[in-house]
Amino acid sequence: METSKKYATIGLVGLGILAVAISLWSFLGSNGTGGPINDSLKSSTVTYSPTSPTHETVSNSSGSGDQSGTISSGGSSGNTSGNPSGGSVSDDSPAATPPPPTSTGGSPPPAATPPVPVAPSAPAPTPPPPPPSPPQNGTVLVTRLFINEYGNTKYSLSVRDPEGVGSFSVKKTSGASSFSGGGNCALAVNSGTVTLQSTDFPLAAVITDCGNPSSTTELGVAMPNLPPPPPQNGVVTANRLFPNQYSNTKYSIYVKDIDGLSSFSVKKANGGNVYGGGGNCSTTATSGTITLVPADFPLSATITDCRNPASRSDLSVGMPPVPPPADLFVFGIDPPDETRSGDYHVRVQFANVGEGVAGNFHIKAVFYYSWRSAIVVEKYLQGGLDSEEIDGTTFTIGSVTGLQRVRVTIDSQNEIVESNETNNTRELTD
Repeated sequence: METSKKYATIGLVGLGILAVAISLWSFLGSNGTGGPINDSLKSSTVTYSPTSPTHETVSNSSGSGDQSGTISSGGSSGNTSGNPSGGSVSDDSPAATPPPPTSTGGSPPPAATPPVPVAPSAPAPTPPPPPPSPPQNGTVLVTRLFINEYGNTKYSLSVRDPEGVGSFSVKKTSGASSFSGGGNCALAVNSGTVTLQSTDFPLAAVITDCGNPSSTTELGVAMPNLPPPPPQNGVVTANRLFPNQYSNTKYSIYVKDIDGLSSFSVKKANGGNVYGGGGNCSTTATSGTITLVPADFPLSATITDCRNPASRSDLSVGMPPVPPPADLFVFGIDPPDETRSGDYHVRVQFANVGEGVAGNFHIKAVFYYSWRSAIVVEKYLQGGLDSEEIDGTTFTIGSVTGLQRVRVTIDSQNEIVESNETNNTRELTD
């Protein structure tokens, strides 16, 4: 048994050598280098039968002839047969490795090149993020000055940057410079008083700071909101004096401001001064008697109060309504009453029958006692008369001889504005 295994092994080795020789011969023949079966041997096949582990078949075929052989081995003996035109060889040994196939073009295929292991490529490095931009911290502060004065056109500008102001430029909408220069790295640079109209906004500002690296801020600056108008508490009135007297041309001017009068001025329509001065922050001021005609109205008044900030009141003062006229009327003269001393007393009664008030007025009595001789007595009656008011007065003269008549005239100096000037005189005759 051991001997049979030994011979089987030797047979298998021999079969492998034979297969290699046949493959080499076929290869040389296909390249035209010679070999007796160059034209006849074109392919060879080694077949392994799984049902017989020790059986292997080698066959060769060509276009002009056929060769085959079988090698078999089993047990301690073997059988070999073949012929020139074909044959078979059988063997029960393990199958040999088949030779590489040849191409039909006559040239062997190139030897396969084993792949070269390639190391996996490393991922591309991620570029570092760009450095952050320097902060833009520049600001421009616009502050109104002189609130509600100068047409609200006065400002101050403050240029600021927490990194320090290196240089700056603030321009109007038109491009004209409003405030610019170097900041010497100060945190804030302030302007003086700058005049700006509403059409100059928005301002355009450029600020370069002192950071490392430096940063430039560009910004637009809007106009601050207009302040609410200040309360105008100033009051000016023209008060008519002596109603229906002096042709209603007498007035007093009254000026008032609850925040105190710093200064005031009252002028006629033509610009002429009427009343003015400093108020020393008192709340009221009253003029004396001032003569004004209708053409002087309306008056213009300006009051500056004592607030901080100060408020200015600009006023127009119209003429007060003209009062309705009075109408003085003498309705009675009593007969002269002679006294023991020889004096004469004459009682006169009068009234205001008009709608308006009659102020102070004069009343005159003329006593005619002989041809072209007369005594004149005139009185000034103060307090005036209200509408529909009745009053009277007594005239006294010394002793006379031959008193003939008495004439009494009310408003003898024409001081009262009356609706009827024809009923002011009355006479008493014997």
